[in-house]
Amino acid sequence: MNFGIANYSSEEITSFSPIIHETSMEIQEFLKNKDLGVGIQDLYIGFICVNPSFDQFFMPKQKYSKSKRMLEYDFKEDFETFRVLDDTEARRRLLGGILNSIDGVLEKFSIQDFDVVAYKHYLMNFFRDKQWIK
Repeated sequence: MNFGIANYSSEEITSFSPIIHETSMEIQEFLKNKDLGVGIQDLYIGFICVNPSFDQFFMPKQKYSKSKRMLEYDFKEDFETFRVLDDTEARRRLLGGILNSIDGVLEKFSIQDFDVVAYKHYLMNFFRDKQWIK
């Protein structure tokens, strides 16, 4: 499975960009040989955290291509909450968003043959092994 996180964030929180990029690359490496079914082969998640004055320009989107077996969607974090977090808590919020946001998206598109339980299980264990979460 291919995986990536797109970072759509305001200048005030660019200090978290390396954490988001590193997290994306490590999850990509971890998931590349995992078999979670043929329903999704490419999963791209957009992380949106922008100053409220830009909210209107960054609305979460969801898109699924059955022929390409590619799911793309965004989730949004509260800017005022996120910008005061330390690096550890910022990563935890990002990881929580990744784990919690997929259920509604899968339900919307009725994606068959994707093992969401295994996806979450693999990621939770990986996050714990990396000591990103407790």
